[in-house]
Amino acid sequence: MELEKYVNSQKSELRKAIKWINKNQTNLPDARVKIRKKRKTYSLAAITGGRKENVNRKEQFISLSRSDAELFATKHYLDKVISPIKKELAVLEAFSNDYKPNEKFEVISSLPPEIRNLVRYPLLSTQSKAEKWASARYRTNPTPFDERTVYKTVKGDRVRSRAELIIANNLYSLNIPYRYEMAYSCGNSVLYPDFTVMNPLTGEIFYVEYFGLMEDDSYRSNTLWKIREYYKTPDAGRFIFIFESESISMDTDAMMNVILLRMGLTE
Repeated sequence: MELEKYVNSQKSELRKAIKWINKNQTNLPDARVKIRKKRKTYSLAAITGGRKENVNRKEQFISLSRSDAELFATKHYLDKVISPIKKELAVLEAFSNDYKPNEKFEVISSLPPEIRNLVRYPLLSTQSKAEKWASARYRTNPTPFDERTVYKTVKGDRVRSRAELIIANNLYSLNIPYRYEMAYSCGNSVLYPDFTVMNPLTGEIFYVEYFGLMEDDSYRSNTLWKIREYYKTPDAGRFIFIFESESISMDTDAMMNVILLRMGLTE
């Protein structure tokens, strides 16, 4: 969901800003800094002590021409900006906890069938929303398929491996809507997760990547690069990775249990 992505992105940036401020405070003067104006001239004042410290209050004039004036100006700025940053982060955290965009879709499904069928203008139910999402057009991976092997799913999609065929057919049989190799933006890169799936109960989006040649050095290196790119995004917690190699493989049930567990569709 675009709104949730934006909010998560903003929270991430604000947390980074707070961390940066706290880290750099140690390199700045240990004093409260105020701006003073006399006639048309501005200067800075470094204040130490006071009632809170139980030490006599001292105010030191800091000329803007001093070599360390920029440190005092920076100290004043960071002391001022930290409060609105924390306030904004708190607001976004509260929003994330209270925002339930799927609640309205679940109302129609919660009604008894006899009543639900009488409702003339229902909003989309979660199920119909998922079906609409699955059938919509999307940008796919332009990489050509290997013509030597053809894997066709029950749904009619062409996939690149037997393992992807198994995953796709299981998702379809469980009525979990998916999109195969849909474009996903990672900073300056565009990647194509094997499956973008929607939780049919909540409408949440997850991403499934199958890595089946982990014994190959080049493949493994590219795999680690992709995972690092995914973890830089606001959706980092929504990626589901499945790994196999010639010597270590997963059976179908185990593979699907990993996906369903991460999506919250099983315990």
